[in-house]
Amino acid sequence: MSSVFEVLANVIMSRRTIREFTDDEVPREAIRKILDVARWGPTGSNLQDWRFVIVTNRKLLKAIKMFSPGWVGGGNPVAVIICSDKEWAFSRGGPLARDIMYLVHAGIAAQTIALLAHALGLGTNMIMSFSKDSIKTLLKLPESWEPIMIILIGYPKQVPEPPPRLPLDELIVWRES
Repeated sequence: MSSVFEVLANVIMSRRTIREFTDDEVPREAIRKILDVARWGPTGSNLQDWRFVIVTNRKLLKAIKMFSPGWVGGGNPVAVIICSDKEWAFSRGGPLARDIMYLVHAGIAAQTIALLAHALGLGTNMIMSFSKDSIKTLLKLPESWEPIMIILIGYPKQVPEPPPRLPLDELIVWRES
């Protein structure tokens, strides 16, 4: 195995969902650094339809949490809301952009953000359980932007043990002939 593979594999296998964050503030530059790299992630037809809304205001975060049952725990995280500019995507991506591509793009961006944050010593919690309409109103999002996921980023108060994983042989099927 190459050393790059080993480093990347370690980042992937050691990342955990963090629900309790410390009260330490995440530097703005760390968020910019993460998103600057995340924007290089792939999108079908190079649509680049994701948009990132960064929320650091404590009152606004508290309001978002009220409409996000998936947000449990506390501390002082930053919220990055991954949105899809559906008008942008639909006008450039054809039928697939309308059906599912925008969700795949958001998922790739979310995983990239989570791994980059972990590599910087930060923790993340990806939240998909929230009221899209409420978040859209609270953040005054353009009509064509659909919130897909909230990612909390902060310093972990504690890092949980790894959850169990199914054995690889239960997940793969070889077709060799």
